[in-house]
Amino acid sequence: MKTKPLLFSIAVFLYTSCFAQKTVDENKKKNVFLETLLKQDTTFYNKYFGKNNTYEIQIIYTKVDRTRGNSPIFSTYLFQEDSLNYFYPASTVKLPVAVLALEKLHLLEKRKLNKYTIMQNDSAYAGQTRMYQDKTTKQGFPTVADHIKKMLIYSDNNAFNRLYEFLGPEYINKRLKTLGYNQVNIRHRLSTPFTVTQNSYTNPVVFLKKNGDTVYYKPLKKDHLYFDKVSLKKGVGYYDNDSLIMSPKDFNVKSKFGISNQHEFLKKLMFPKVNASNSKLLLASSDYKFLYKYMSMLPRESGYGKPVNSYKDSRVKYFMFGNSDVKIPDYIKIFNKAGAAYGFLVDNAYIIDLKNKIEFFVSAVINVNNNQIYDDNNYAYETDGLPFFEKLGQIIYDYELQRPRKKLPNLKAFCF
Repeated sequence: MKTKPLLFSIAVFLYTSCFAQKTVDENKKKNVFLETLLKQDTTFYNKYFGKNNTYEIQIIYTKVDRTRGNSPIFSTYLFQEDSLNYFYPASTVKLPVAVLALEKLHLLEKRKLNKYTIMQNDSAYAGQTRMYQDKTTKQGFPTVADHIKKMLIYSDNNAFNRLYEFLGPEYINKRLKTLGYNQVNIRHRLSTPFTVTQNSYTNPVVFLKKNGDTVYYKPLKKDHLYFDKVSLKKGVGYYDNDSLIMSPKDFNVKSKFGISNQHEFLKKLMFPKVNASNSKLLLASSDYKFLYKYMSMLPRESGYGKPVNSYKDSRVKYFMFGNSDVKIPDYIKIFNKAGAAYGFLVDNAYIIDLKNKIEFFVSAVINVNNNQIYDDNNYAYETDGLPFFEKLGQIIYDYELQRPRKKLPNLKAFCF
């Protein structure tokens, strides 16, 4: 009587074991593929992946092939990706906050406001500052649209802080988890000395008509901040004001945004119709076009703020161009969000070449805090970090140039 159930159980066990083994083998192949590609440049590989480095590099690369109908087919390869190895995400948190701000406006559409409505941040708690005007904009007032432009083109921290104050950390993190991102927790403003308590309070924010009438008002709000149960300690020491503390720095109260979550979020943003029913972003087609335009825009193309020649093309385009002075060719478009802080350099990008009809995703992080002392501003961004991104981008780009494709992509959706 028990033979059939026993045989069935054995069959299920064998099937699942074989399936699990097949998955492990496939994952090994994906890691080996990227490692083999990197080893083609021996000097580069030995410097960044040799035995005596502390760079903590993680890389994710996705090939994009196309069907006859131009639908994307993704093949993703990992190298040293480790969700348990914490890194500080720096300005990469700006991209999801920009997206969520646009989403939030759609939820408030009945109030007759949009990304071009005047937005003013007031102050009502210790440390908070007001922002009523913005002389860098044509209208002289801040808007969600202008904050997002500055975040994406120049990586402006104040613009991020204003949208953080509009959304609140509790809303941000709950929404991202609903979308399926479990390696992200955005907990604080950027480049401010705020305490945990201060970051839990977000400013009153008002949206106004041009005649001054209130369209929507968000009062002072206290959010609950969720922190990791385990400490996230890095390095051997850190500075507290002018005092050197010889013990690891605990990043427990800092934001996190894992490299795989960054990579998948960017893929979802660039190709929203792929698995659209699964945690769909609440954006209109005009929102996607707006984001694509400013994600790929170079400072010299923007007309914002400083003179057009004040910034290099490579200012926030780490892959392929690092810290070079060269002008990025018009046919190469990089849709990305990069960040740098505490010695961590991070970038996640969708790169297209309109002339050669190639496209790919690549995300990476490197730790160039070589002395492992935090807050001393002694980080090897120029000598180690940016050259790494430049060379890594070139290696993948060169591979993409020569690899065969059955169908060339139609990239018109990303032309501006």
